[in-house]
Amino acid sequence: LLSRSKQGSTLVYEVKWAGLDDPKQNTLVSISKLKQMGLDKVVIACDERIAAKAAGLDQRPLTRREILRHCEAFGIDEEMCCNRQIRGFSSGQKVRLSLAAMFWTKPHLIAIDEPTNYLDVETVDALAKALTNFRGGIVMIEPKTDFVERICNERWFIEDGKVRVEKLENGVKRQA
Repeated sequence: LLSRSKQGSTLVYEVKWAGLDDPKQNTLVSISKLKQMGLDKVVIACDERIAAKAAGLDQRPLTRREILRHCEAFGIDEEMCCNRQIRGFSSGQKVRLSLAAMFWTKPHLIAIDEPTNYLDVETVDALAKALTNFRGGIVMIEPKTDFVERICNERWFIEDGKVRVEKLENGVKRQA
């Protein structure tokens, strides 16, 4: 499926058929016909691709090279990235993969709840590096003060319905 449009009140998709290379051979097929053909997931994937493009999230090429480069920054090597199933990953490797996925779209703000839970030391270091290099804002709930002080330049306390902000004198220069 290449695109989507409306014909009257009917939603139609432009279909590029296998073996037909000329764009003039593409056809418009209604969503109901595509669903009858069992292509529900293909329709959903096309809709998600169109939504991502409209939101400006399609600016990163979805190539093997780009995915590898991104995953390697989180400690996931080529063997793990391309040749292993996720169910074979350790808990720490799964967390690294989740972090890589979280940062794939280059968000402006991330919210994380106790991100160091169940992590080994190596993965905590990878997380700290990723968060330190992150150029956006971070909202983090984390009871481990040593980890917070590695990443953040201020700490917010919510007590009795009031917010109290404490600046951290740790040399971290982060501005959201």
